[in-house]
Amino acid sequence: MAVRLAAIQASVATTWTFVQSSPTSPAMASGIYTAALYSLHALLQADGEPMMGWWRAALLLSDLSRGMLLDTLGATSLAQGELRLAALRDLPEITMLGSLDDIHTFISGATGVGAPRYNAGDIIGCCTVYWATMVALVSAPVFRGFPGYAKAMAPLREIVEQTPPPLPIIGQGIDEFAWQLRHALDIVLAIKG
Repeated sequence: MAVRLAAIQASVATTWTFVQSSPTSPAMASGIYTAALYSLHALLQADGEPMMGWWRAALLLSDLSRGMLLDTLGATSLAQGELRLAALRDLPEITMLGSLDDIHTFISGATGVGAPRYNAGDIIGCCTVYWATMVALVSAPVFRGFPGYAKAMAPLREIVEQTPPPLPIIGQGIDEFAWQLRHALDIVLAIKG
């Protein structure tokens, strides 16, 4: 069985649309998001295909037993489920990294989506696309070592692997988080091979 990213993203979009268009209580919506993430996680674990970068990232994003820094943008389980689904929806199809140019291309794609979201006032949407790209890059296997790889991954790993604080990020902290993500991406873009 080969699960494709497009199928995962279509499933996420269907779940998202159903919850947003149905008169559901917050508890029911949270339950739907949780069930969708658990099902996706089980599906990804069951598939015997090689673990590509986006696959590993999707597995991580759907693993509700593991807290992530991204989760702190949501104060409730409903908001955290929405964040995880949004990040899955924004996940780039990174299979493997072969050069620093590959990394730069994916980061440029993320900033090309995230910056307009930020400028339109969707700061959390900006964060999800940046976060999804970082997780996919950090998760991607390397075809063979190349100059600049370790230096490029360091600022991304530092953010992705942070232990989440016990309290949610609120108010101005969300804007600061978006800029923390953007600065890490900009650092990587400035690395030359």
